[in-house]
Formats: sequence, C-alpha cells, structure tokens
Amino acid sequence: KQYSARLYTFVTRPLHPEAGTILCYIHRDIDGAHINFNKYVLYHEETKTPIMAAYRNWHIGKTYYDIKLNTTGKAADSGRGLTIAHLDVNFSGTEFTLHNNVSGHSGTAKDLGVVVYQRSRGPGSVKGPRKMKCGIPEIKSDRPEFLEWEHKGKSSQMAVALKSLQIEKGIIPLLNKPPTWNTKKKAYTLGFKGRVKVSSVKNFQLVDAINDPSHDHVLMQHGRVSQVRFSMDTHHPLSLLQSFAFALSSLHSKKLVD
Repeated sequence: KQYSARLYTFVTRPLHPEAGTILCYIHRDIDGAHINFNKYVLYHEETKTPIMAAYRNWHIGKTYYDIKLNTTGKAADSGRGLTIAHLDVNFSGTEFTLHNNVSGHSGTAKDLGVVVYQRSRGPGSVKGPRKMKCGIPEIKSDRPEFLEWEHKGKSSQMAVALKSLQIEKGIIPLLNKPPTWNTKKKAYTLGFKGRVKVSSVKNFQLVDAINDPSHDHVLMQHGRVSQVRFSMDTHHPLSLLQSFAFALSSLHSKKLVD
C-alpha cells in the first residue's frame, strides 16, 4: 500500500523542475476478442518497468479509456491495476477530458487535463498538419500540486477555458509545435533527436502556448518507433498521467481529424 501511494503521488503530481526529462515508451496491444488496438502500457524507458496501462472501452454510446496504476511493476499485472482516472472521448474524437471520477476515489472528482483537436474533415474543417491544444491546471503557489477543477460530467469547464484561452482562470495552455515543410522529403517534419523512427500524424511535441512564442522549449513529445511502440518523453509542469492521456488522445482514431 505504501508503494502504491507513493507511485500514485508520483504519476499524478507535476514532475519536479529539476527531474529533467522522463523518458518513457508506450506499447500497444489487442486485449481480448477485439480486432483493433485497445490496450496501451506505459513503461519507464531505462528500467523497462510498467507504470500505467490504459484500456479503451465503449459503453452506451460512450468511448473512454480506463487508466490503471501498475502497483507491482510486472507487465502481466497491468489489467489488475488500480483505476486512477478515465479519459473520456467525444463522438467525433476531437475532444478528450482526463478526470478522476472513478470508483474508489474519495473527495471531489476533478478534471485533470483536456485536449482539443482542430477538425480537418467535414464542414468548417481546416486542412494541413494536425493542430491540438492541451490544458492542465496551474500549479499551486505553496505546494507541488495542481489547482482543482471540479469534474462536471460532459461539460468540462477546463475545455471551455482552453478554447477561449482564458488563462486567468487557472489553466496552463499548451499546443503542438507546428512542423516545418521539408522540401527534400516533401513532408512536414519535426526534430525528435532520434526518439522517433517513423513518420506519422500521431507524432507531436507540446510547447507552452503563452510563454514560449518561439516554440524553443519542448515540454512533451510523443512519436512512433514501430507498429506497436511509441516514445513518450515529458517533464515539468506536466505529470506522467497527463502526458500518458495526451499520448492516448493522439493514438485514438478520429472521425473528423486526419
């Protein structure tokens, strides 16, 4: 129980500014009788230790990811872990809400992060590279914890604040770093410093939308290494849980986003 409590604190709180970049990877798989990928396990890169696992579920017209904490450090126990959060997905796959309104959680349920994708298909869509905005709560001034955003079901106030960039409301807005056009490769590219091996629309880097106008400081990056493996590197002010959820949002199939 003590190990579980320490691990829960580690993955849910902001990473320490002096911890540097935490290198991880995600392995996706097919669990049960499914025909598409529905299981995603997050590993620490250096130790190969499983930290969290996410399982995609569909229930009464609702798609969500059940995110579990691996409390044993064994990959075989991923499915038996402690559920610590859900990542809810809207019908079109353009909006994701991370929250802890799960069985066993004590206290007020909170929104922990949101992702909004710009449509690239259908009416009013915009063509070109994927565009995503992410939001996480601001960090409290007196302790390394996130401000509390009450979870109110489908109506996420954090998503509303992110879309309008109401940063005075206690949110840290992030956006994916725009790729540059490579005339030689005839494709949009980003520099991942060897951490990504395969070009994919699922690859992205997150930067601070307000305090880094030149996009020099990548706060998180995620990209394809193989058919089943994706790198995920992150550091302060994000938590490992938020970063995992943002990576899951990119891996999810979207009806209105290329």
